Amino acid sequence: MALHKVISWNAAARLLSLLFNFLVVLAVSRSLGPILKGETTIWITTIFIGVFASNIVGGLSLVNFLKRNEESSVFTATYIWSLFSCLIFAFIACTFLHRNFAFGLHIFFLTFLSSLFSFHQTALLSKSRFRAFNFVFFLQPFVLWTVLFVLLYLFQYKTFNAFVIALYSSFVASYFISLMMLLKSEKITFSFSFNKFKAMLANGFPFQAAELLQLLHLRLYFFLLAGFNEGGLYNLGIYSVGISILESVWVFPRSVATINFAATAKNPSAANTLRWLRLSLLCSFIALLLIFSVPIELYALVFGDGFLYVKYAVKYLFPGIGLYVIVLVLGSHLMAEEKYKAMSVIHSTGIAVSLLLCRIWIPHYEMSGAGLAATVSFAAAAAMILVYFLKIEKFSLSDLIPKWSDFKF
Repeated sequence: MALHKVISWNAAARLLSLLFNFLVVLAVSRSLGPILKGETTIWITTIFIGVFASNIVGGLSLVNFLKRNEESSVFTATYIWSLFSCLIFAFIACTFLHRNFAFGLHIFFLTFLSSLFSFHQTALLSKSRFRAFNFVFFLQPFVLWTVLFVLLYLFQYKTFNAFVIALYSSFVASYFISLMMLLKSEKITFSFSFNKFKAMLANGFPFQAAELLQLLHLRLYFFLLAGFNEGGLYNLGIYSVGISILESVWVFPRSVATINFAATAKNPSAANTLRWLRLSLLCSFIALLLIFSVPIELYALVFGDGFLYVKYAVKYLFPGIGLYVIVLVLGSHLMAEEKYKAMSVIHSTGIAVSLLLCRIWIPHYEMSGAGLAATVSFAAAAAMILVYFLKIEKFSLSDLIPKWSDFKF
């Protein structure tokens, strides 16, 4: 299948995923309110940080590993690593967030299920089984919304536990269905080789370290905003809705990044990456203009009166969302070429900028301060990766100007 068709189908899957995630945000916001919406954001963010940590073995780095080890069975090593890494992460999360044992137990099970599901997705992607990959991509948010809808609206069970039950249902269903799809084409052997495990760690650690730094770069200010004062969860509840709306702009760029990563790992082409970057930037800026043009009354109508000014709460983040597209697309190329150290430096710089500015601006400007700090950090990362990419691939800034040929497939 042609690359542009693969990207288009993946973008469609991401749109469906976005739709169901939006419906989840809508249901939680209207039924549980801003404070519990903030609590759900803490849970989701914590789970996905844990998944990123466990994906040192079993994450996207396997795409690079399997191209050199086609016949390797990685199931046993991945499952064992996920079990122990999720246990350790749950303990760290409880300590860092000052939560009780029950929270840690939930985080362990949910992170473990999600990490195994993520591994199955990566295995499908590495074998170029794009249809199966796209299907399981939107499966988890679909099940999450379906169960949540039944509990909140049919059974009128409007408590935080409804969200927890829906999370478990979505991850369990996604795990088993993705496993069955993988078993259709893969002969799985549950053998364990310590040397193979060490090779997977050596391959995966620098990759996932860069990915984890990216996640912290994108989400660190969530925790800083939530922990600022007693109204932190309320602010985060409103702010996270704004983030969900703004990050919908990344549907196409993220599809480009995912498919371009797999394509670059097999056949690198900096010119193709730049072409997709130009298209991604154009689509993203158009989408941002459309979002900004939506009247505030519509947000109140959709999410509830407590979210009337959600657009203004994240107004300073609009430029940052557009600029971060550069990091997403060029980062996929550099990660496929195993430029892990460069990506780690870029994201570490972004984290340092974000941490410094959040400490200065959140106490004075709260949500606006968090958005502005994120935009400055995203801009710094975008500038660094753009300069680095253009230098090593011998292109210039003029190559970012869209061309008519970009639209011809």
